[in-house]
Amino acid sequence: MSSVADMEKKMEELEKRMDTIEEMEKSQACGDAEELKKENEALRAENEELKIKLEKDEYRIKHLIRSLEEEEKKEEVIERLNYRIRTLVRSLNVAEGRPANEDLKALPASAKPKVEESDPFWGVDLVVGRIVKAWKHEKADKLICEVIDCGEAFGGERKIASGLFLFYRPEDLEGKLVVVVANLKEKPLVGYPSHGMVLCACKEDHSAVQVLEPPADAVPGMKITLEGLPASTEATKEINLRSKSNKWDAAQPELRVDANGEAVYKGYYLTVNGKHLKAASLTDVPLS
Repeated sequence: MSSVADMEKKMEELEKRMDTIEEMEKSQACGDAEELKKENEALRAENEELKIKLEKDEYRIKHLIRSLEEEEKKEEVIERLNYRIRTLVRSLNVAEGRPANEDLKALPASAKPKVEESDPFWGVDLVVGRIVKAWKHEKADKLICEVIDCGEAFGGERKIASGLFLFYRPEDLEGKLVVVVANLKEKPLVGYPSHGMVLCACKEDHSAVQVLEPPADAVPGMKITLEGLPASTEATKEINLRSKSNKWDAAQPELRVDANGEAVYKGYYLTVNGKHLKAASLTDVPLS
C-alpha cells in the first residue's frame, strides 16, 4: 500500500511541477508575445512611412517620365514638320524648274527623326526580287500575277499578285528588278496565292503607280537597309496584315520617295549595295 501511496504522491508532485512549468511557459510566451507585438507595431509604423514616401517618389517619377515623353513627342513632331516642309519646298522648286535645294537655307534645319532598334522598319523584310514571269489575272481586271525570284535566303521563287495592270503590261515587267515586302503572310488575291507585296510609289489618288527600282547591279535576295544606320540584329517575324498592330502598317506611312524620286524612310535613304532606290519619274509620293 505504501508503495502505491508513494507513487500517487510522486505523481501529484510531477503534476504540480508540470503545472508550474506550463505557467512559466505561458508567462514567458506572453512576455515574448508582448515584445513581438511592440516590435510588430514599430515595424508597421515604419512600413507605413516607407509606403507614403514610396508613393510620393513614384508620383514624382511618373510625372518626370510624362514630362520627358511630352518633350520627346514635341521634338519629334517639330522634326517631322521641318522635314516635311523642306520636302515640299524641294518638290515645288523642281515643279517650277528651279534647283531642288533653292531657298532651303531660310528654313529651319531638318534633323532626321530617330530610327531606334525597336523601330517597326526593322521588322519588315524589304528584299530585291526579279520578276521571272508575269501575266494578267484571269478574273481580276487590275491584277497582274507574278512569279518573283527573291533569292535563296528568302525562299527563291514565290507567287505575288500586284494591282499594276492599269500601269504596266505584264511582258514589260518580266526580268525587272523590284523591291518585295517579303515577310508578309501569304494571302490569296482573287484565288491567286500572293506571298508578299511589290513596293511601289503611288500618287495619293492612285492615278499613277511605279514600281520602286533597285540599282541595276542588285541581286535577288539582297536586303534593303537605311543609309548610315546599322541593320537591326533582331530576326524578323511573319507579318499578318489582318493584325491591327502589325509592323508593316506602322512603318509604311514613313516610306516615300522624295523630291528627287529617291526612296526614304524618316529622311534616311533606302539603299542596297550602297546605292539608292528610285521611282522612274514620280516624286514626293508615298511608297506602298
